[in-house]
Amino acid sequence: MAESNPFFYYSGSFPKILNELNISLVFSTYQAGKVIFVSSPTGEALYKFAKNFKRPMGIDFHENRLAIASRNFIEVFSMSEVLARTFPDKPNYYDQLFVPQVKYYTGLTDMHDIEILKGDILAVNTSFSCISKMSDTFHFDSIWKPPFINELEPEDRCHLNGMVVENGKPTYVTFFDQSNNDSGWRKTPLNTGQLWDVENNEALLTGLSMPHSPLKVDDNLYVLCSATGEVLRYNLTTKTSECIIKLDSFLRGLDIKGHYMFIGASKMRKTSK
Repeated sequence: MAESNPFFYYSGSFPKILNELNISLVFSTYQAGKVIFVSSPTGEALYKFAKNFKRPMGIDFHENRLAIASRNFIEVFSMSEVLARTFPDKPNYYDQLFVPQVKYYTGLTDMHDIEILKGDILAVNTSFSCISKMSDTFHFDSIWKPPFINELEPEDRCHLNGMVVENGKPTYVTFFDQSNNDSGWRKTPLNTGQLWDVENNEALLTGLSMPHSPLKVDDNLYVLCSATGEVLRYNLTTKTSECIIKLDSFLRGLDIKGHYMFIGASKMRKTSK
């Protein structure tokens, strides 16, 4: 391992991968209340920076804007190279500085996946079982809900959590169960989750174990089965699916860059069923 800190360690190849891709990795951990940046300008060591947020979850980055969903807010930051060079504490040290620009008050909506659009932000509103658009008049505007949800109530009925957006519209989502009752998904078996086609209002995959983080790349949809540690790939042309990775962890958070797949993995909670 490249670092001896028992709470932060990494394999020797990881800095080289980030450097080769010329990226920083950003992820949230809501139990610790932090958004963490890791990067490797040299390809030899890993640099980390953590910022405190209250229960951070969904993150998106698009065209120099970073959006973060936390307990009561979605905050939008813009990236500035000029301000980074003159940052008082460490001038000429950081290559970018994220400057707070917009803050939407959402209340307790348990926002999961979010997506930055031109002039808008879409978010999976897990508490109200819908996909929301941010508003300067209300806590949110609902733009879609599963057909089996009959009303908007803060009851987390089906645990809607993941979203794929194409051309400014949600096209695929994940949820844990077709429940229309208050926290109904908690009372069902683990394998009632679905990958859902929004446009056609139909399930593409059923029997999934806590699906999260759908991602579309070319003609493939990738989805994490968190409870079983599986990464599934669904081909939209052949309408077939396969498990391509199996990990002994609870999975949540997925992205693909170049030839690499980045997967967030954590231990099971002691209180989890």
